[in-house]
Amino acid sequence: MEPSGSTGATHHSALRYTSHGISFDYTVEMSLMESDLAGFSSATDSEGTVQISYQGADRLEQYGVMWIKPQSMPSNMARTPEAALDFLFEIVGLAGTRITDRSEYNTTTTDGHEVIYQTFGVPESDYTIPGIIGAWHCEETGRFLLQYLIYVEDFENLEVPYQGMEQMWRDHLDGITCHGIE
Repeated sequence: MEPSGSTGATHHSALRYTSHGISFDYTVEMSLMESDLAGFSSATDSEGTVQISYQGADRLEQYGVMWIKPQSMPSNMARTPEAALDFLFEIVGLAGTRITDRSEYNTTTTDGHEVIYQTFGVPESDYTIPGIIGAWHCEETGRFLLQYLIYVEDFENLEVPYQGMEQMWRDHLDGITCHGIE
């Protein structure tokens, strides 16, 4: 479960997360947290989340990868990427985070998988933090994977909240390996 990589170089050095059959890179300046979906216990191969975050006076960047086996979802939910997104938003809401402005679904692909994604907002006291999230089913592992990004480039200029965000999200998405990890 330990991230691997060189930790003695500059703050832009890459570390690599490799666990639970998932792999991606992140930078030393960011902190990593791993748990189950609700955030109360350890991640398992059936469900979990890895959150990578940086928050400073200048900006906020948080992204993560979540996974869940379809049989771990409530029995009344469809077994689709859209339902996996709904389930995640339900968990986030139960934890007390309000989500607004969910967009229509869009589609893209990554590593041969069709990804359903949408933008959303997380209201704060005087602004809304923009986010984007996508979900896909990895047939090789039998799990739904979800990847999200929330990002505020400049707390002093919040006028164009989604500018460049989709490309940044796609860059993170393209860096994820969801199967074939040794």
